[in-house]
Amino acid sequence: MNHRYIILLCIACLVIGCGTQKQVTTSQWHTLRMTNAATTIEVDASTMEVMCTIQAVRDSFIAISVLPMMGIEMLRVEMTPQQITVIDKINHRYAQSSWKEAATMVIPRLRWDDIQSFIEGKHLTESVRHALGYTYQGHRISVTIENDAMEWNEPIQLRAIRLNRYQKVSLSQLLQR
Repeated sequence: MNHRYIILLCIACLVIGCGTQKQVTTSQWHTLRMTNAATTIEVDASTMEVMCTIQAVRDSFIAISVLPMMGIEMLRVEMTPQQITVIDKINHRYAQSSWKEAATMVIPRLRWDDIQSFIEGKHLTESVRHALGYTYQGHRISVTIENDAMEWNEPIQLRAIRLNRYQKVSLSQLLQR
């Protein structure tokens, strides 16, 4: 499967409602951690299964790590209300983008408020399986996450990545590979 779809879908992955049997209202949570989320990515007829970790601090930060094999982080997407940073650890590249730029690349448009809304649980159901679909350059992309082990209001741990170790490219260049 083309590497650019994995990167794009990691960004889109955060928009997916993270399901849990425990309902948490929007005023109750400050942090969220979901580990070992089984994620299925489908691009047209190709399918890839990876494990993801999602961590969030309400109103300020969301991170997703893609761990396709043996817990080795291949890709990280970090989001704030102002920007998106995508770090491709395999190819030693990264891209930083405003939400405005990222929103022009997929249909429907990506927005921080939508992601925050899903993380807050405004669109959660009792199911632990959630799917999301996007279109990118004419290709239909869908993502499904299954996880029933969400941790609310627990400390999150995320190591900072030294971006000076990576080559900076535009988000569109990162998606071209």
